[in-house]
Amino acid sequence: MNDPLDDLERIVNALPEETDLFGRTGQEFIRLLEKEGFEIVGTGGSRIVVGLGGTVAKIDVSASSGTNYEELSVWEEFAGELPLAPILDTRSDGRILVMARANRVFDEVSNQKPKKISRKYREAIDLGKAAMEEELPGMVDWQYDFNWGVIDGVVVCIDYGS
Repeated sequence: MNDPLDDLERIVNALPEETDLFGRTGQEFIRLLEKEGFEIVGTGGSRIVVGLGGTVAKIDVSASSGTNYEELSVWEEFAGELPLAPILDTRSDGRILVMARANRVFDEVSNQKPKKISRKYREAIDLGKAAMEEELPGMVDWQYDFNWGVIDGVVVCIDYGS
């Protein structure tokens, strides 16, 4: 049986270096991933997030965006100091970043709670945001509630790449 991450890497390596995620090539790439049986968990400015069981793979479709490199740099500098979802691996010269999969607390589209959130999680997100503001004041993504999730009962930032 093939390793899904190896299969994903094979597909990503065939992708042109500069792909507009929201253009024709990007949409064709998403359809190809779905056809190959990959679960599309989300999309961002230049990335597609694919579910791989207990992990996610963040695919940077634009080699020049550098979002995966930024996220990896933050992880390498602040792991253990800031509430960050762990990065487990990188592939394809950084175009694929593998991260532990979190359960989202907020709905990405509406930034509203899909279910009642406990006070404990709300406070943990607010504390996490304060810590991120102190260490990474110029970054944006961590400021949005929908970029926070829970792994093994711990609230973590799941998107800290820009």
